[in-house]
Order: sequence, then C-alpha cells, then structure tokens
Amino acid sequence: SNLPKLNNLNIISTYTSGTKALNEIRKSKIDLILLGAELEDMRGFEFLSMLENPPLVILISSKPEDAVKAFEYNILDFIEKPFQ
Repeated sequence: SNLPKLNNLNIISTYTSGTKALNEIRKSKIDLILLGAELEDMRGFEFLSMLENPPLVILISSKPEDAVKAFEYNILDFIEKPFQ
C-alpha cells in the first residue's frame, strides 16, 4: 500500500474490485472505508448499496455531483479529486 502510516490506523488492504472488497468486509471488522466512486467492476454507490452494515465511508470522486448523492448514503465525508 502506498498510504502513509498513521497512528492507530491499520490498513487491511486496498482493492480495485468492489466484489473482492465486499468479500473481505464480510469476514473482517472494518471501521472505515476510503471508497473511490469508480471501481473496476462497479460504481461506488452500487458497492455502498451492497453493504449490510456499512462502516464509516469517505467517498473519493472527480465528479462534484457525487457529493450530494453520497450524503444520501450517510457517508462520513466526500473528497473531490484531484487532491494533494
């Protein structure tokens, strides 16, 4: 993973496939997901709709209009790409 080390944050894995991520989430305790709006096999919103008990989610998208829709899913926050 190229994510920085943060205290008290254990990065379990990174996925480009929503299907693979869903399988991991269903068998592990996940507290936070950084979710891209476009996965290789589905949209981020489709992924969110498949979560039975979603953890906290931060959605990352290049489309500002995704922010309004994201909050319909009770996400924690929205980050617009590109970001630094």
